Amino acid sequence: MPHLNLLQPKICNIIEKVRRIVRATWGLKPSAVKEIYLVVLEKILMYGSEIWYSGKVKLNNILLQMQRSPLLSITKAYSTTSTDALHVLSDCPPLDLKVRTDVVTSQHIQRIKNSREIGGLQSFDFETAREPWEVVKISW
Repeated sequence: MPHLNLLQPKICNIIEKVRRIVRATWGLKPSAVKEIYLVVLEKILMYGSEIWYSGKVKLNNILLQMQRSPLLSITKAYSTTSTDALHVLSDCPPLDLKVRTDVVTSQHIQRIKNSREIGGLQSFDFETAREPWEVVKISW
């Protein structure tokens, strides 16, 4: 969690700058705010998630708290709106689920990279060189 503790002031600073130009009746369109959120804030929050994410409830709650303010800016809803409703209204999945899928995907990729099998064959089967005269001729 030290990573998220360092990120909280940075994220809050960016969110406040965006909220200055986003108002209930004027300012950026919700689609532009959503694009800023997806491109900037989510990438900052998810950076290195393979290392620091543990799946604990407290960590998930911190991620959802950090996501709530941008979702309020995207939907221009009242601050009493539930976080789950904000996820539905903004069409943004919960950040803890997104981080979890990112971590699982990277673990699968790492497992495949570390695996010595490719399509059921050992990788050393592909590395043995054969002389052209040793190849069996196929009669058609």
